[in-house]
Amino acid sequence: MKKLALLLTCLLFFNSCKKNLSPIDEFIDPRDGHKYEIVQIGNQTWMAENLAYLPSVNRLRYYSNDYPMYYVYGYDGTSLDEAVVTDFYSTHGVLYNWPAAKKACPDGWYLPSDDDWKMLEMNLGMSAADVDSTDWRESGLVGDKLKSSSGWFEDNNGANSSLFNAMPSGFRLGYTFDCYFTKVEKNAIYWSGLEYSHGSAWCRLLSYDNEGINRKYLLKPYGLSVRCIKDN
Repeated sequence: MKKLALLLTCLLFFNSCKKNLSPIDEFIDPRDGHKYEIVQIGNQTWMAENLAYLPSVNRLRYYSNDYPMYYVYGYDGTSLDEAVVTDFYSTHGVLYNWPAAKKACPDGWYLPSDDDWKMLEMNLGMSAADVDSTDWRESGLVGDKLKSSSGWFEDNNGANSSLFNAMPSGFRLGYTFDCYFTKVEKNAIYWSGLEYSHGSAWCRLLSYDNEGINRKYLLKPYGLSVRCIKDN
């Protein structure tokens, strides 16, 4: 009888986790027909791919604190037709400055707030003591659970047990004319919707050499990846 009760408990736990941490379906962005896998983690529904919405594309050297700017890693032109056929765009999507990130998600979705990121982190095992901290937070090994299982530098891939599939997409660095793309295969960096100051906003950083997740702020002209969360 005890063995049966234990088995039933395990099955209930497994089914509960499976229900709250599983691929759901696809979402098709009506603006451009792009398909995204989506995943439910706890009560949140996230895109499981980087946003690839690209209404225009900017040259690497152009930047702004206030106006939307869109970049494709490794491409330094202005042709949408050329940008969308690059290998990077197909795999990693678009890099957005913060003003672009704020408005890039389709209807029914939005750029996750800092609190949304915290909820995700706690759902994946981060301690309440760590969630409000800055810099690297390693409780729960949240970074390892978010990182994709391939593509990371020196095969330092993640377990991707969350099915979030964070790819090492790098970012666009710089807020002067000395700008460049960097850290592909080594970092994934995602904007949040929370402003830190007039010139900066909160984000999340994952790295090939760390199993945690870094909560920090970066300058708004930087080009980072975007993951949209569903408006429930």
